Amino acid sequence: MSESLAQRYKSSPLFGSNSALVEEYYERFLADPASVPKAWADYFSALGGDGATEVSHRQIREAIARDARRPAPHSETTGVTASVAAFAKQAAVLRLIWAYRLHGHKMADLDPLGLSPPTTVPDLDPAFHGLTAEDMEQEFQAVRHSLTAILEKET
Repeated sequence: MSESLAQRYKSSPLFGSNSALVEEYYERFLADPASVPKAWADYFSALGGDGATEVSHRQIREAIARDARRPAPHSETTGVTASVAAFAKQAAVLRLIWAYRLHGHKMADLDPLGLSPPTTVPDLDPAFHGLTAEDMEQEFQAVRHSLTAILEKET
């Protein structure tokens, strides 16, 4: 038996229909290492986590579910939820960022001799995505909150 296959065979009980039990044991291990059978406590300890820095998956799922149920921010000026317009602008910003990731190199000035001018790419123009000059002065989120920030909201 190859080494790779032997390694997979050793770890296979952790997956499939056993995964719920393993997850439950791990949650219990994080709360109290003595609450799981010694073999499981030894296994989880050998993974390198000390329990103090590990985060329970249950906490993460609950934090995400709580954030999903939270109502959209209320606008004081219009008296209505500003989520539709804000989400549309946020989506436009993310599309612009994605366009730069895909095509930004086409507009880069990479020819020091000026033999071939940079290409004009329409979707790198903010107006292409419905963004105005005023929108360019606003701050938008480009990265989702970190796990630490999500968990800090609990307390």
